Amino acid sequence: MLQIPGIFGIVTYWQFAKSIRLLVFVAMKFLATSWRSFSNLSEAIRSDDRFADVSENCFIGC
Repeated sequence: MLQIPGIFGIVTYWQFAKSIRLLVFVAMKFLATSWRSFSNLSEAIRSDDRFADVSENCFIGC
């Protein structure tokens, strides 16, 4: 294991801990997202007449 002496080691450890906390936060938000609401939203957009011409003229990724 790499040992870094002094304050530099503490700063490195703190940066590592912050990145782990950020990854955990993003993962929790991702898992807590209600994907059903996204499908309902896309269905509502597809059924809305104001967006009908957009979906008909969509050539890329539709």
